[in-house]
Amino acid sequence: MTIQAIKPQERFYCHPQSSQIAAQTACIGYLLADVGEDGNDFRYSWNDGDRKRKTDDFKEELNDVINTLRISKDYGGILKSRAAMYDYCFSHPEAGLDESRDYGFRVDTPKYTYMLRLTPSMREDSLCCCCYERRWLDDHIREAARARAGANVVFSVTPDEGYHVRAVSVTTSRGKAVEVVENADGTSSFKMPSSAVTVSAKFYACPSLEFADLDVNEWYYEHIDYVFLNGVMDGAGNGNFEPETIVTRAQMDVILYRYEQKVENGGFAEGEDFDLDFPDADDIDDWALEASKWCVRAEVIEGRDDGAYDPTGSAERCEMATVLAKYLRAE
Repeated sequence: MTIQAIKPQERFYCHPQSSQIAAQTACIGYLLADVGEDGNDFRYSWNDGDRKRKTDDFKEELNDVINTLRISKDYGGILKSRAAMYDYCFSHPEAGLDESRDYGFRVDTPKYTYMLRLTPSMREDSLCCCCYERRWLDDHIREAARARAGANVVFSVTPDEGYHVRAVSVTTSRGKAVEVVENADGTSSFKMPSSAVTVSAKFYACPSLEFADLDVNEWYYEHIDYVFLNGVMDGAGNGNFEPETIVTRAQMDVILYRYEQKVENGGFAEGEDFDLDFPDADDIDDWALEASKWCVRAEVIEGRDDGAYDPTGSAERCEMATVLAKYLRAE
């Protein structure tokens, strides 16, 4: 077994692949693991690629490789603990992946290749190990390197669970940026220059991970990430988001007003104000007052049939649809 820093043209392969690339490289799957601080904790999860290739021989070898990297001094005890991972990574700066906190290493056995992406600063998923049949992987790397100048190269980047792609870049061997096109099917593409290229991706953790009651596997999490990142919504306190809590009319005002401010750069000008003529206007909490005033002035929300504003009343789906329609028409 050998271990070495991955080469620039190999960096793409230490990330989980699309189903198309996984098939072309005989990717068996990838392992995510948390390397503990004291050497006694090693929690992991496995994600299947090509199940037909996940033979008993492979599973036995993967277990041996991981245990060797945890125990053997010949390989620096790289997975023994987070501190050992720090030491090994920092002693191999050539393995650094661009400007991220990640380091990449390639482990080879006669039949298999294990691409390690190490993030010693992370408490969770500090190890990502993508497993390939060595011959298939090497063939794919060679073919990728032989792409002809002017050829349209299509690729995709699949982040780990709980992460989004922040940016994808392609650079030539001299560091010159190559234009990357985002395709409608979710893939990216670029025109191959006359020199070798390096494809790099930067990722960021989903804000949803900050909330104890959110599941990044649920349908809503990407949308919650968007409103949280753009300052449109906050958590409910105590580390929770309360995704199933009913929204009040005052909360609806705040959500809409924050969107107007943060995304559309609108809202009240400095020193501007508006009086509310509702008998229960004093019941609107201070945190929602400016938002409610703006929504009423913009004529996107009205009072109830009895003349009250009802800030603590529930915002029904039909009411939310009406408010959004008025807001969008006003735009």
